[in-house]
Amino acid sequence: MRKRYLLQLLFIAFYANAVFSQPAFELGNISAASVPVHQYTAVYKEHNVTINDIEKIKAAPDSCFYLNQSIQEINYGFYRPFSWCKFILKNNSDFTDWIIKIHQGKVDSVQLYVQRSNGELTKYKLIGRFESLKNKSFFSADYANLVSLAPNEKVTCYLYTSRKFSRHAAIITIEKEQDFNGYNKLFNIGIWALFGIIFLVSCIGFVLNFFINGRIYIFYSIYTFSFLLLLLSETGFLNAFIFKARLEDIIYSFNISTYYCFLAWHILFTVELLGLNKRTDKRGYWLGYTLGITFCIIAFLLLIPIPDILRWWLCYASYYVAFLVDAFIIYVIIASIKKRKLVVVIYLIGFLYTTIVGTILTLADLQIIDNINHHIDIFYITPLVEIICMVISLSFIFSNTIKEKINSQIQLNEIQRDIINVQEEERKRIAQDLHDEVGNSLAALKNIIAYSNNKYNIEEEIEHIINEVRNISHNLMPIDFNEYALTDIVRQTIDKFKEHPIIKFEYIQTGNNKKLQPVTELIIYRILNELISNITKHANATKALVQLTYQENSLILSVEDDGIGITNNINETVKKGLGLKNIKHRVGYINAMLTIETNSKGTLIIIEIPYANNQQ
Repeated sequence: MRKRYLLQLLFIAFYANAVFSQPAFELGNISAASVPVHQYTAVYKEHNVTINDIEKIKAAPDSCFYLNQSIQEINYGFYRPFSWCKFILKNNSDFTDWIIKIHQGKVDSVQLYVQRSNGELTKYKLIGRFESLKNKSFFSADYANLVSLAPNEKVTCYLYTSRKFSRHAAIITIEKEQDFNGYNKLFNIGIWALFGIIFLVSCIGFVLNFFINGRIYIFYSIYTFSFLLLLLSETGFLNAFIFKARLEDIIYSFNISTYYCFLAWHILFTVELLGLNKRTDKRGYWLGYTLGITFCIIAFLLLIPIPDILRWWLCYASYYVAFLVDAFIIYVIIASIKKRKLVVVIYLIGFLYTTIVGTILTLADLQIIDNINHHIDIFYITPLVEIICMVISLSFIFSNTIKEKINSQIQLNEIQRDIINVQEEERKRIAQDLHDEVGNSLAALKNIIAYSNNKYNIEEEIEHIINEVRNISHNLMPIDFNEYALTDIVRQTIDKFKEHPIIKFEYIQTGNNKKLQPVTELIIYRILNELISNITKHANATKALVQLTYQENSLILSVEDDGIGITNNINETVKKGLGLKNIKHRVGYINAMLTIETNSKGTLIIIEIPYANNQQ
């Protein structure tokens, strides 16, 4: 008895769920300009239907339908490209002209039938992506049908929709004609103004690149232009202008193609903006470029004839790759925060705003949250916030670049002036050496020849003169660092000073030798000579230690003495002292870091030369 009662309850529950009394949507209750009717819509259960099955749908009992539960849309999903639904309208108002609008974003074509209470069936024009704007009843990217209803009239609407690729969903709203026309006019003005703003913004990168040649500005222009294409496609305007029957499949998946293109250039621009490179941020750099190039390839594949199954899967995957892109960009932002750049903070603000909006839309598309998609028009403007933030970021980058160029030009002028001074000093030194060494030796030789007949003294003096000339020419001759190792040259240089009567020189080398560019090694050698010269002339030292330390990412040159130190202010010394000024310029040329520690007990100078951009 108990089992029979339970079975009866299950049967009643099943029957109540299978057979329902479809409620009518009463138009007199409309207070807003646009109202969704999804919860009043019954969806036909059978999948194998076509656009010509209207008689079958009309005759189907309620058991062949189920009542839609979602507020935001009728979700048919990825596996149901064609479907029918019906809803009942009752006009309890004095308005007679109503617009049934179906958002174009998730359907390719729409066919509407309206059945009057007397059984008369009105077939409306088939509309969809294949139709240009000028051939539509309304200048609207969405699919709109004007339905006239007399006061208190009740009609049944049958709606067929199709979606060959991507997720199929019908977003249906009812609007008064005057409200529709007013909103549509404002929307068209706003969206075309937005198109214009984004187009102008995309030109900014090319303008900036004209003044400063930089890949980041080109990437920014392509990124914003890809967003413009995505917006044109998502709003339906682009398809309405470019549709060709023979390109039907490509046009239907064009918005997914522009979506992949947008993601690709978003990633590539982010990599450039945040300054990731293949030496210091290998993982982020290569992952970013791999994702960017992969998405570019997918975008291209969707624009050429490919098997439908491959096109379907690429469209299906697009709903999930957004999470991958967001995760990557958040990762590189976190990795870049430690650089403490204002650009990163500004970009983070814009990106988080766009990410929140994009995540909400994606969750709505996946039916995780409700009551979102029928308000989708307001979300079109949200990425503009991120683009504006990026414009601000680029303006800071551009300003800093200009300042760096100005500073570089100033430094170049200083270097050129210093080079002239160095040349003059070098000429004075050569003249002094020739006068003091060779000149005096020649004068001595003259006296020997004039007043002495000892040929051995003459030979000795000639040999001395030859050695002096050899030393002078040797000091002037540049060293070929393609042939000789830096460590060998440094060791030979220190060995020359080991016989110094006052200063005891010591040389230590640690780490595995790494070959740097010849010009870099030449500069290191010149810096070392300048430092040794300063010690021998000015330090009053008794000990000096020279160290070369090859680390994992940089070479450390340190020179230490126990002399009297640099008694003046270091910055003033660098400005006034020609030797230290030359060292500073040479250190800057190879992107090295100079550290000077000095007191009355001695001086320690450390120069760290990064391998990046200095290795062969």
